[in-house]
Amino acid sequence: MQRSTLRRLAITAAVPTLLAGTLTACGSDSGSGSASDDSAAVSSDYEAGEQVDKDEFLADFKDGLEASTTAAITMTTDLGSNGSMTAEGEADYTTAPPSMAMSMEMPDMVGGGGEMELRLVDGVMYMNMGQMTKDKFMKIDLSDPANLPPGMDTLTEQMDPLAAFEQFGPALSSVTYVGEDEVDGDATQHFTMVMDTSKVATFKDLPAGADVPKELSYDAWFDDEFRFRKLTMEMEAVGTPVKMEMQASEWGEPVEIEAPPADQVVETPPGG
Repeated sequence: MQRSTLRRLAITAAVPTLLAGTLTACGSDSGSGSASDDSAAVSSDYEAGEQVDKDEFLADFKDGLEASTTAAITMTTDLGSNGSMTAEGEADYTTAPPSMAMSMEMPDMVGGGGEMELRLVDGVMYMNMGQMTKDKFMKIDLSDPANLPPGMDTLTEQMDPLAAFEQFGPALSSVTYVGEDEVDGDATQHFTMVMDTSKVATFKDLPAGADVPKELSYDAWFDDEFRFRKLTMEMEAVGTPVKMEMQASEWGEPVEIEAPPADQVVETPPGG
């Protein structure tokens, strides 16, 4: 298999996890400080079905974003007849760009499927795709556009929570308070957010034919300190229904995210 194809498969495998991780950061906080208390007070005043003032919601959102730290992440992406992808690991949003260590189970459509491992450290992505990379980590420097397929040359900026917020705010069309709910037995507040995809650079940069809908609806659950706990999204892409669910927990707990040892890394030459 040509290295250019291999590199694109690696990006295909990694991007859902990375972008979802960005959304996670956009809805989190460390669980301390007055911003968290204010957010909790605001959400408890809403009534089920009520439209939420977008500016107030964004203010709370940003307060939590600026205080985000570390978390355990799980994600499932259902690709309909093409199978599903599952991922679990840790994220550290105190670094720039954020650091991640994720283990994934990929569907057959991505490089034949199987277990894969992703690490993002100091702006470098390491992908172990099993036999495809001879059980080594393929190294991709996200700061070098020559290493990335079209539309992915801004992936590092997309992973920056504050930069992602700059996209998220203008694209947010509406927010609805759904009501009180539970996530893994914990009390949460459930919101629905509708985004205008024409105002999100991430979607604008996708290749022609990606068939992104005009609007995307996300359901998000926050705990009583307005920390992100769960996110779900459904859409259709190239005629395939896609369902994604993420959960975040253990906010502020220690994480261990390191680059793999040098003898486990293989370089990917630019344009190779």
